[in-house]
Amino acid sequence: MKTNIFLATALTMVLFTTNANAQKGLSFSVKTMAENSWMLNKDDMDSDDLNYKFTFAPAVGLGIGYGITDHFGLGVDGILSFQGQRYKVDDAVFIQRNNYLKIPLMFIYNTNSEKFVSIVLKAGPQIGILMGSKLLDEDLDKINGDTKSNYEDLDFGVMLNAGVAFRISDVFRINAGLRGDFGFGNTENEDRLGYPADRASTHNLTTGLELGVSYFPH
Repeated sequence: MKTNIFLATALTMVLFTTNANAQKGLSFSVKTMAENSWMLNKDDMDSDDLNYKFTFAPAVGLGIGYGITDHFGLGVDGILSFQGQRYKVDDAVFIQRNNYLKIPLMFIYNTNSEKFVSIVLKAGPQIGILMGSKLLDEDLDKINGDTKSNYEDLDFGVMLNAGVAFRISDVFRINAGLRGDFGFGNTENEDRLGYPADRASTHNLTTGLELGVSYFPH
């Protein structure tokens, strides 16, 4: 079932390949992100023994897009996100590091792409594909080897981005925006051996700053 959903979504993204600012025509972009990552779980957050700590989550990505009008467009990104959650238990720090390939399909609005500065809003559904998972100590050494089987392969959610674009020339834009995404489903594998039957769901959340450059070929 998950494979069918993924293939259908991937086909949709191929049919609507787009990104960057909503200016008529094709565009390409490269971007980097500095984010704070959370793995939200009510049981863990209510625990007196487990303390959530700030978790830095860098990400890099590429995008391709097509502006339907001067104000509206569609977009798709491929983003490699190094996220997870940092915990403190007593005096020890542990990091659950989950790396995702995130593919958002975005609906884009641009106030006026012909001005030097314009406001850009992006929103849409997103697929997260788990690329790797490991539990680390404070020195970033592995604990108990690979943990990918403890988590679902796919994470379906939504993304939002609100920012500005600077028109450097007819073909180049510099973009800066506040970006966030949230996963709707439980990221943990409920079928794994020893999974507690009454455990609350865990949801991915990342928030932070996205910087990028867009190119509009004539």
